[in-house]
Amino acid sequence: MSRWSPWRTAACLLAGLLATTTVYGHVSGVFGDYLAGSHDAGVTQRLLDDLAASKDEMERLTPQLNDLQQEFDRKAEAAQDKLGVYQAVGMDTYLQFMLETGNPVDVLANRRLLEHELEGDLRSLEALYAEYMPVKAVRDSLANHEKLLQVLRGNLEARERTLKEAEALGPEPPKSWAERLNIGEWIGALLTEEKEIDPLTHRLDEIWSAHIGYLLELKEDGERLRENPAAFVTRKTASSPYRLEDRLLNASSPLTYYMFTDHVYVHLVRGSADLLLIGTVQKKEAGTAALGFEAGFLNGFALPEEVVGRLAGFELPYAALHPGGGDFYVEQENGAVVIQPAEFLKE
Repeated sequence: MSRWSPWRTAACLLAGLLATTTVYGHVSGVFGDYLAGSHDAGVTQRLLDDLAASKDEMERLTPQLNDLQQEFDRKAEAAQDKLGVYQAVGMDTYLQFMLETGNPVDVLANRRLLEHELEGDLRSLEALYAEYMPVKAVRDSLANHEKLLQVLRGNLEARERTLKEAEALGPEPPKSWAERLNIGEWIGALLTEEKEIDPLTHRLDEIWSAHIGYLLELKEDGERLRENPAAFVTRKTASSPYRLEDRLLNASSPLTYYMFTDHVYVHLVRGSADLLLIGTVQKKEAGTAALGFEAGFLNGFALPEEVVGRLAGFELPYAALHPGGGDFYVEQENGAVVIQPAEFLKE
């Protein structure tokens, strides 16, 4: 059985540190910019400024959102009371009214008046809901944005800590890969020339070996999702799309998933390790929606492509969700991955 040796990891980590620009190739957006610029002394201040701006915007929106929520609740309660009266006054009661009053026209007119009032209340609720939801969506997006910025802040702080720990190790006499690793022929497949292992790479390897290893949590999350998709996937109606929600994944995983329209971020803090993986969920030919990773950062340092390539996210078979299978589409939203059966899409 092959083993992911910590020494081999050290070799890979050093290779990544020597050529980090290739790792950033597919990472876009503000979050990727922070990570790609982690060597820049001003990146932390920019992140703090962004955090402050997000907080200010959320505080600005909160009173408006609360007012809309209170008005919606008040009108919904009033409409519910009217609906209760309408439903309580059944046909038997109307027949009794008609027998007692002798004027069925008045009874039917009153009933129609109540129906009109109820219809107006429902239209008012729909309009208020249409006003409320965009504000709520913006605030929720800002809240998720802030959470991920806090994750990035922790990753950058871990970088500074790791640099200090590596510096405390002191300089080492130059050693070749063969001298340091003593591993044999596979070295030629990784490197074209011998290089020394510096204290920083040594420290990163220690952190990875002690706290990350094979990262079996990714595999375990995939197994949970395949075995019981209903625990993580929601659907409003029989013709609605399926929604794989990050909050449901996070409730049962030691990993934390942050789903956005452009990327999915997977975060793990354990011991002295602060690991952040970045990828996307895409439709695969095998009929699955699969999470694949484009980049990763251990304590603010880029993982090389070889290490990222070993890491596999979850795969959700479409047939497990939708009996009979068929074609489907995958789209990322803030907070969820949306899986849409093709037959329900309007032409």
